[in-house]
Amino acid sequence: MIKLAIFLFAVIALSVAPKPPTLPQQFTTNYTVIASNWVTPTQAQVFEGFFALDYINGGLRFEIGGEEFIPIYFHTTFIASPDANQGVITGYMFERHLCWNGGAVDSQWLIIVPFQIPDNASYMGTDIVNGVKCSVWSFVPYDPYTVTVYVTMDTVVISRVLFDNIDVVGTLQWDFFNTQKGPFDPMIYAPPDQVYDVNCTTPFNFRKTMKRFASMLF
Repeated sequence: MIKLAIFLFAVIALSVAPKPPTLPQQFTTNYTVIASNWVTPTQAQVFEGFFALDYINGGLRFEIGGEEFIPIYFHTTFIASPDANQGVITGYMFERHLCWNGGAVDSQWLIIVPFQIPDNASYMGTDIVNGVKCSVWSFVPYDPYTVTVYVTMDTVVISRVLFDNIDVVGTLQWDFFNTQKGPFDPMIYAPPDQVYDVNCTTPFNFRKTMKRFASMLF
């Protein structure tokens, strides 16, 4: 009877164990990144930006700005733009008037942070992040790299992601704000040479780049 009771308890426990939530396939969000191991006399290193992710159509826009561990502010944008005629994703990187066309890129470009929690993720309970109750999930993509994801209980979007044991950097904390689920204007991830006054070269056209840079200064 005791063994039977233990078996039944185990079955019940497994049947009620929470499963990882299904996260949105299309959304936009603002974010900050804290690199807690890289600090100034007053605060941890902070980056900020915006990104839009469209798993359904294969599009991505990822913007990041901040001081890259040196006192020079940068703002760089990465775009993965699907080409319906060619059936490929084209990668771009641009900053102001500098633009690089990376050609066809792997769909892994769309995976900036883990917005799909694997089924084998461990449920860690609940926690409060930025005043909102979240379910917490942890998994190891590969040893010793560890990811902990905080998902809001009410709206079911990611509120925070912790990356631990990263080489050199150590720990990164991503906090997400103003997340909007659902379809958005695909022009957000359109090729930058179609939207902005930039010439996306493959690879960088050094002479043309320097000429453009000089025209901005003089």
